[in-house]
Amino acid sequence: MNENKIKKILLNETCDALNSVDNKINILFNLKKKNTFFTFRKRIMILTSIFLLLVTTLYLDFEVYAQTTIYIDINPSFELIIDNNENVKKLNLKNEDALTNFYNIQFEGKSIEEVFYLIINTAIEKNFLDTNSTDNAILLGGYNKNFNKLNRIINKITEKLERSIAKNGLASEIIVEKATKKEVKIKNLNISPSKLKLMNSIIKLDNSYQIESLQDLSITELNIIYKGLKDIQKENKNNSKKKTIEK
Repeated sequence: MNENKIKKILLNETCDALNSVDNKINILFNLKKKNTFFTFRKRIMILTSIFLLLVTTLYLDFEVYAQTTIYIDINPSFELIIDNNENVKKLNLKNEDALTNFYNIQFEGKSIEEVFYLIINTAIEKNFLDTNSTDNAILLGGYNKNFNKLNRIINKITEKLERSIAKNGLASEIIVEKATKKEVKIKNLNISPSKLKLMNSIIKLDNSYQIESLQDLSITELNIIYKGLKDIQKENKNNSKKKTIEK
């Protein structure tokens, strides 16, 4: 669906909403026509205010991708900018694995689902993902100052990533990490802010790990480490409860 069609739909929705509001005001106006407070001028003011509110809301929703960056990590790391038709406007190769293995692929102008398919297909060919393994993990992340918008976008594109994984005959866990301003500010690591957030989660569980020792690991490897540490944490808590009960 192109941009003009989307705008036409949004405009029709706005007009329908205004007609509904106008009908309700007509009823109220007839009930209170003897009341000078509810004048024609005030009626116009109310309608204008509602119209501006609706248009602003629809515009902000339509521009939902405008300030959003999407990240996808396998070990190759990618940064995607998407337009409102869900096509990729720009794709940045974030690390050496991405630069070496994906430099000759045209991503711009394709739909995000096509791009996901190409990334996963090439990652399988280059042995970053294994169709014979059930331990594969792909990190999907993003950043937008408006967290509610980011949630809506991530939910939509997670489904597209799931379909792309299935089309490639791959079994893979999707890890979702929504980056914060703190991770976005760190620019010198050649990794995505979402991968940095996952690494920080590991370090929080075991501070013997450092950024330098984790940044070159694949998402599958990081996920195995993270799950192992969570299992240890859970086991320690259970043992602690047992000791408390025994006392």
